[in-house]
Amino acid sequence: MASLGARFAAALVDGVVSGLLTVVSGAATAFLFSSASEEVLGLSVLSVYLLVPLAYYWAPTALSGQTLGKRLVGIKVVDAEGRPPGYFRAAMRELVGKFLSALLLYLGHLVAFFHPERRALHDLVGGTWVVTTAQEQKAPVEDGRT
Repeated sequence: MASLGARFAAALVDGVVSGLLTVVSGAATAFLFSSASEEVLGLSVLSVYLLVPLAYYWAPTALSGQTLGKRLVGIKVVDAEGRPPGYFRAAMRELVGKFLSALLLYLGHLVAFFHPERRALHDLVGGTWVVTTAQEQKAPVEDGRT
């Protein structure tokens, strides 16, 4: 399993990259829609601030198990068979699981400190594991088999 330090480093890189992409996209959208009504401008910028992070985290996690931060640190998200999680599991992990964690004051991330497989709440919700890219073994399945 990936270390908590590697997970934190990847999250830090991803937060900076996602934040920069979101701010730049939001500013460009505000500029492009500056002559529109306040409602249209507000909805356009809000859409960017919701869609850019969604696209940054959800799509790469679904397809390869790696965001830029995870790739740089050498970790990836996998399902029980060791494959990229796919769209449904990635949505459960990145949208539902992280939303629940945010509602709980981000305490869901602390679950990884106590879970024997270092799985956070969003991993449990998504049915995913975070492993190093050097690991050739499959992620353990729910009943404990490898």
